[in-house]
Amino acid sequence: MTRRETAITRAVALVALGLVSIAQTVYFYRSVVDYRAHFPEMPGNNELRKSPGLARNVLVVVVDGLRIDASYNMGTLNLLRDLGMVSISIVGLPSLSLPGDAVLFTGSWQEFSGVTTNWYKGPGPDSVFDEAKSSNLTTSTVGYGSVDMMFGRSIDMKTGYDQDRDILGQCLELMTNGSYNLMAVHFSSPDHEGHLHGGRSDQYMKAVADIDGYIAEILKHLNLNDSVVIITSDHGHRDEGGHGGREREVVETPLVIAGRGIRHVGLGHVNQTDVAPTISVILGIPIPSLCQGRPLVQAIDVDGAERDLLLELNAEQKSNLYARYRIFLDLDDTILGPANSSNLSALMEEVGEARQERITLERERRLPWLVAICILPLAYLFRRVKRLAMPLLGLALYISLDNLFYKADSNLLTISAFNSEGVAIALICRWISEVVVALLIVSFAVSLLSREGGERPEDVMTDTMITIFEAMLIQTAYLIYINPIGVTWALPNPDAWFDYLLKSFRMSIIGLTSPIFMWLTRLIHKQRGRSTSLMWHRPSQT
Repeated sequence: MTRRETAITRAVALVALGLVSIAQTVYFYRSVVDYRAHFPEMPGNNELRKSPGLARNVLVVVVDGLRIDASYNMGTLNLLRDLGMVSISIVGLPSLSLPGDAVLFTGSWQEFSGVTTNWYKGPGPDSVFDEAKSSNLTTSTVGYGSVDMMFGRSIDMKTGYDQDRDILGQCLELMTNGSYNLMAVHFSSPDHEGHLHGGRSDQYMKAVADIDGYIAEILKHLNLNDSVVIITSDHGHRDEGGHGGREREVVETPLVIAGRGIRHVGLGHVNQTDVAPTISVILGIPIPSLCQGRPLVQAIDVDGAERDLLLELNAEQKSNLYARYRIFLDLDDTILGPANSSNLSALMEEVGEARQERITLERERRLPWLVAICILPLAYLFRRVKRLAMPLLGLALYISLDNLFYKADSNLLTISAFNSEGVAIALICRWISEVVVALLIVSFAVSLLSREGGERPEDVMTDTMITIFEAMLIQTAYLIYINPIGVTWALPNPDAWFDYLLKSFRMSIIGLTSPIFMWLTRLIHKQRGRSTSLMWHRPSQT
């Protein structure tokens, strides 16, 4: 094979690796976006026992994108804090709106609900709306399209308005007519302003103040002697705007509950999954079947025996859930005993260990093909081990530049940075430009350091790009190995998943642009040689 044919073959191989990286990036991206819970569908829990109930009506007000610090500027909400239960609700990941809505009303985290992104389509799992409907209670939503999509099967009255002022008007009309036992109201303007201007902007705070005024109007029509109001959020917002990651200002949201049977107490941090079972015990309906949370019994004004009953009902529901999940994890279907807190603890511990064992098994199955993928480029490099000094130097330079870009982008390396479609496109273009700039500098370095009469600079650059690609390939293979990325029945760590996507995307850019940089390195080297020749052979002027 001639040197030209060899160069073309290497370039084609790198481009092919780039295309594979793109396909892999898309596949693992879709593995989370298209994720669905695969264990057996859980029926409703209406056959289980339920609490006597505390109130005839529950009104849930969800202020989209409300940060915990911004909520303390809401005078009306602070008055409710003085009357009832106060806590900080921790949001699950990804901290997006639709997954947060699913968690609020099902009590199940994203892995169990199957709702992982805002692109989810289809019905959701068993929810408080389903259990309320099965218990012959009236349900309604105002301005809550996502909830209507997931749980519309059990919502009697659905009204979809875009403007918060219209949503308030419809809410007051439903309250005046008394046509609800469970109502969910959704105000969206803080989230809208947060995306546009940031979570500390004047526009955002103005929207929050407006919602506080709307809540005051709602309270004028709500009798807290026979009803309960719950005010919370699906997620917060970064200072720069955006959510989806694990930033503190994103995952910490306010949770305030006031009304009949609710004590004045502060509970510190609770989970977003605790809202649904708390609604259930207040209304006296079964806890949703996939619920992983617990009713906030510390906030409920009941005696010790009644509190024990509520905890027992929660243990029954969870035992039913984890017994089914236990079978899904290929454990036997032996019943561990009657549902109670002690048996539940043993069951949850066993299920946790079984889940980890199954992930470990998946990891062992992946190891051979991960090793094979890494060995292929490595085998090529070993054949050229005597010529790897320059490629390794190029790798060190690229890693140094890549780390500089990572530090400069530290605030952008999060799901929350994808604040809008326009921002997402800008970030992708930025990351492409960073890879191109780094490779351009490496290309200049290779062409300048290449010796006359030695190996061709374009061949050295090819080996350098293969070395860079191999180093990144090993990193991504390790991320796939230690995390359940791409596993169809479990969700990976969101940070590791995002880090993998970013590295895999950069690998694709390296592969696809390799012919350009091979040609550019040759061009720079030729130009340098021509300039040197002109300098040494310039005729002397006398």
